[in-house]
Amino acid sequence: SNGNLLATRIDSPELWSIVPSNNSSSQLGHGSLLLTFPNAMSTLGITEIDHDVFAVIAGNVSLPSIVSTTGSFAVWTVNLNSATPEAKVLASLPGGQFLDGMTKFGDDLLLISDAHKGTIWRLNITTGESSVAMSGAAMLPAAGQAIRIGVNGLKVLKNYVYYTSTTQEIFARIPVDENATAVGPMELITSGFSFDDFILTANGTAYLSANTQNEVIQISPEGRVRLLAGNQFKLSVGGSTAIAINHEHSILYVATSGAQFAPVLGRMEPAKIASIIL
Repeated sequence: SNGNLLATRIDSPELWSIVPSNNSSSQLGHGSLLLTFPNAMSTLGITEIDHDVFAVIAGNVSLPSIVSTTGSFAVWTVNLNSATPEAKVLASLPGGQFLDGMTKFGDDLLLISDAHKGTIWRLNITTGESSVAMSGAAMLPAAGQAIRIGVNGLKVLKNYVYYTSTTQEIFARIPVDENATAVGPMELITSGFSFDDFILTANGTAYLSANTQNEVIQISPEGRVRLLAGNQFKLSVGGSTAIAINHEHSILYVATSGAQFAPVLGRMEPAKIASIIL
């Protein structure tokens, strides 16, 4: 709520607070370490579950091969309402193979993508009980790919769960009931991009990171596709991997890996946060 960004690190079990730059000046923003999670190598999905209370996924992912350790993943809650962050385990998911994206569903549930298993888990925030909410062929990693990443980014809008499936290059949605159970077939929105994370606006406009294509893609509610930033020859959003939006100032924030998995003309750079004025 103070306007800072929260960032997880797949290369370290850390949560960072980042003060973004003021777009009216040339001064860069700056970040600081908030928390380190024990018994983990990585942090991944993060979503707000209450005012300044966040759920964070921590587990073991080996780089650069993106190989995870089944059973190593847990969901933590991080309370930032006091001067000192308070973190505690909400639930372990021993059946989780590679927990990645996460979003809140209704008042009591979290939905969590399992990128290796090709499933979406539901986790009760109050009881800590978990179960598989949905799965399908389109959520599995594509066959023959060196990196096994299927269902990845997750968001909820009205009666639909929207998701990306990275190596299948799919952006799709599924109609669901009040318990996040599918009540109809998957509806393909678009394909052909290495989609990672994304955000949805209230009118259904989607902004998606296309990680190995080093791009950010905009998709209108009618399904029109537009290249918003980057391309395979630029590092401007090289390795785009996560997206957040500041609605008040119409700013899109894009976290990148510096094109670590698809170098731009042989070049990589350190990870960064880029901003796009909408």
